[in-house]
Amino acid sequence: MAINEWRIMTEETFRLPKSSYDELVKIIRGYGSSGQSANLDEVAQAAAMDTTIISRNNAFLMSVGIIEGGRAKGITEKGRALSRALQFDVSNDISAQWRDIVASNEFLQKMVTAVSIRGGMEDSALQSHIAYSAGESKSAHVMAGAGAVVQILKVSGLVMEQDGKLIANLSEAQGVPSVSLRGTVKELEKPAPPPMDNAGALLVPPHSALGISLQIQIQCTAADLPGLAPKLRALLKELREESKAEGE
Repeated sequence: MAINEWRIMTEETFRLPKSSYDELVKIIRGYGSSGQSANLDEVAQAAAMDTTIISRNNAFLMSVGIIEGGRAKGITEKGRALSRALQFDVSNDISAQWRDIVASNEFLQKMVTAVSIRGGMEDSALQSHIAYSAGESKSAHVMAGAGAVVQILKVSGLVMEQDGKLIANLSEAQGVPSVSLRGTVKELEKPAPPPMDNAGALLVPPHSALGISLQIQIQCTAADLPGLAPKLRALLKELREESKAEGE
């Protein structure tokens, strides 16, 4: 099984945006200009967009904490900070705000992890992986939304382009308060590296039938340690199950 066929599955579906990144930016700006509680018509007027476009993106915006509310929705504190950065086109602040949003969302974190484990992915492959992992059926709106997520990861600085493919930017990921996974492929015949000190841990899942093992380096703070073991067990279980399934 090729390493780029590993998939990080989520326990439940994730609501992707249903528009391009540029349209998403217009909607976030619209909410930022519409006060604490606004209906679709008010946001549509502020964003100069049709209400249906805004409506189909609300689930994503709520899931990542940019907006909140019921029928009338308002922008959150983190959403307002992002909206303001987008309004004034302040690149560093835009990146920082998206990075904070990714850091607080498990699904988006896993998409960065997927890129890291594979040692890089093609843009189109990551887009397909995002749609598949979200449990969405393939459609034009879904793929546009998956493309928007790819762009969000790029803008955040957690994923960047190098040599024609996307790689995880580990220097930026180290600042994210979550487990950072760095995956590499090594030949079975090579000796295993020595145990790491208290700064990290090394886990190697059972070798696959093709003699490939996955080396995962964990970078975390002391505050992350109590919840680290369950996350690692779940990740390794998913990888083993997919390895068995794809080997049948």
